[in-house]
Order: sequence, then structure tokens, then C-alpha cells
Amino acid sequence: MKDASTARGLIALGAVLLIWSGITVVLKHLAGLVDPWSMIGVRYTAVTLVLAPLLWQASRRSPHRIPWKAALIPALIYAPGQILWNIAPYHNPAALIMFIGRCAFFFSAVAGFTLLASERWLLRK
Repeated sequence: MKDASTARGLIALGAVLLIWSGITVVLKHLAGLVDPWSMIGVRYTAVTLVLAPLLWQASRRSPHRIPWKAALIPALIYAPGQILWNIAPYHNPAALIMFIGRCAFFFSAVAGFTLLASERWLLRK
């Protein structure tokens, strides 16, 4: 059982690496073909179609019955960053976008360890 779980984990890791490493190249290519707002619209429509049923199901099981309210403030903070991320291929090379994206993971981890005491045990591991 453990071998199958490890194999699935490695396949998922490989898929993530392929998708994340290739997405900036694809976005850079599409930047010459599609305007930024159309690209943002297509991407978020696709994500909405995938995630909306899951959110609907979660809202029906939630004891608060309105998890949408809890997501509103993070969404307002997240949206401007995503707009900037989506227009980046129109002004920057793909390698720079990937570098900045990877730096964001590092600084997010550092901020998490610094600001959230409950996450510091991960740092010791």
C-alpha cells in the first residue's frame, strides 16, 4: 500500500512541476495573441467552473452556512495580486516571472514562520 501511495505522490509532484514550470512560457506565448483582460477572464471562468461546485457543497455542510463571508477579505487582498501576476507576461520574460514566483514561496514561508507561532514547529523539523 505504501508503494502505491509513494507512486501517486511522485506522479502528482511531477505533474505539478510540469504545469508550474510550463505555465509562464504558455502565458508569455499567449500574451502576443490575447489581451490581458481576456486571459484573466478565461482563467478565472475555468477556475470558477471547477471550484464553484466544491464551494457550494462545503457551504451546505458548514455549521456557519455562509463560508463565503470568511473568504471575502482574503479575496479582496488576493485579487490585485492576481491581476498583476496575469499582466506580468506582457511586460517581463518568462524566466523572470518564474524567479519572482519562486521567491514568493520562500518569503511566504518565512512570513508564516515569523507571524504564526503555531507553524514554527515545522521550522524545527
